[in-house]
Amino acid sequence: MGKENINSFTSNSAAASAIDEDAQLYTADLEDYVANNETAVFALPKEQSILIIEDNTDLLYYLSEKLGDSYEIFTADNGPNGLTEAFEKVPDLVISDVVLPGISGKKIAESLKTDVRTSHIPVILLTAQSSVEQQIDGIRSMADAYITKPFNFDYLHATIKTMIKNRVILKEHFISDVGPGKVTVSKSLDKKFMSDFSGIVEQNLANENFSVDDICKSIGISRVQLYRKVKALLGCSITDYILNRRLKKAKYLLINESYSISEITYMVGFSSPNYFSTVFKAKYDCTPSEFKRKQYS
Repeated sequence: MGKENINSFTSNSAAASAIDEDAQLYTADLEDYVANNETAVFALPKEQSILIIEDNTDLLYYLSEKLGDSYEIFTADNGPNGLTEAFEKVPDLVISDVVLPGISGKKIAESLKTDVRTSHIPVILLTAQSSVEQQIDGIRSMADAYITKPFNFDYLHATIKTMIKNRVILKEHFISDVGPGKVTVSKSLDKKFMSDFSGIVEQNLANENFSVDDICKSIGISRVQLYRKVKALLGCSITDYILNRRLKKAKYLLINESYSISEITYMVGFSSPNYFSTVFKAKYDCTPSEFKRKQYS
């Protein structure tokens, strides 16, 4: 074997060794981890979901396995597929590499943060670009966190838990009077969404045939996107929100107006006075007529 071939072989071996070492950073503890989670297929559905966008197969597998015990995991191995998954699944959090085939992680962050369907989703960018200037550039892309590789998993996991916890805290501020009533949203896109959403519901309270599909058509998003957006911002289902608004309006009419119970029934979109009375009592522990009498007693 010639000297040139020997040098080439040595160089290739060194490169392969370096790749193996990098892979071990993320996969060394997976054997024990997977062995301890063989019953994961029988676990209950996860409350929160995470989308991982990463073209490094080892790292994608590692994060999916490590986080899969606590979260529902969606994955993509390139930028365009990742962006599509984000819009279709509307996860609770996105983890993305910065350097990806097709679309960069920074562009993904910008796209998600400037679209009403996904503007509420926290985004964590992972990168080998460790300079302060590059980290500042990452944050300017509207990402919520910028973590350099190789990273400590416990640190990443703590960051994820903190971001999801903060979303829960914000959600509590978005909601008043226990159920969704007045909503205060800080981000402009989320504020516009809630304004449009609550306005459409308010305009259709008297329509007993009003449905989720009607809202989707008016706002221009899918049922899944609407459901996840409302769930993220309000912590309730769309039907619960509509029912809550109908009952609140009914309370207002019972207190401030002179309509009969039957008139109010149809003004707030219930199909019959008996059904209205049953739902009202389940919510307020008294029938509409009992509630009205209390106001004048």
